[in-house]
Amino acid sequence: MVEWKDVTLERQVEGELSTVVSAISSGDFSTKLSVEGKDGFMLRMAEGINNISAICSSGLTDIGNMLRALSAGDLTQRITADYQGMFDRVKQDCNATAERLSEIVRSISKASSEVANAAAEIASGSTDLAERTESQASALEQTAAAMEEMAATVRSNSENAQSARQMARAASDVATNGDGIVQNAVSAMSQIERSSQKSRTSLA
Repeated sequence: MVEWKDVTLERQVEGELSTVVSAISSGDFSTKLSVEGKDGFMLRMAEGINNISAICSSGLTDIGNMLRALSAGDLTQRITADYQGMFDRVKQDCNATAERLSEIVRSISKASSEVANAAAEIASGSTDLAERTESQASALEQTAAAMEEMAATVRSNSENAQSARQMARAASDVATNGDGIVQNAVSAMSQIERSSQKSRTSLA
């Protein structure tokens, strides 16, 4: 049991302690116990409570700063202050979380870059394919036009051949008729020759 020698000091410390504990419970770590006029147990108690308040304030401030940085997209923020116990565990977890998020973002960035490059290659390939397709279509059009011209030439040659055949038949008919005329003429001349011979024989 601690024997309080000064009732006035005891009541003063009780009032200060109640105020500080109430403030800490409300999340206010700025209120401190005064160390003036205190010694022994009361001094150590005041310093201990003030130290606890300072550690809580520092740890929560570091965590809050890091979370604000993460929410703003800053993944480089780390907690570097030295802590013990639960605060050190929270510090390690926060830093590990930030590092893991950084790795994820780097992986996503790399994947996005690869996707962008692949998309660019696909776009380039599509353009090249379109150009080749257009070139092939043009070549097919030229081939079709050439085939049409060839077909027209074949039709013209066929018509010319038909005309030539008709002319040949006409020439053949003329030749046949001419041969008949010649034969008739030869026959007539032969008859005339025979008649002449008979006439000469009679006169003799």
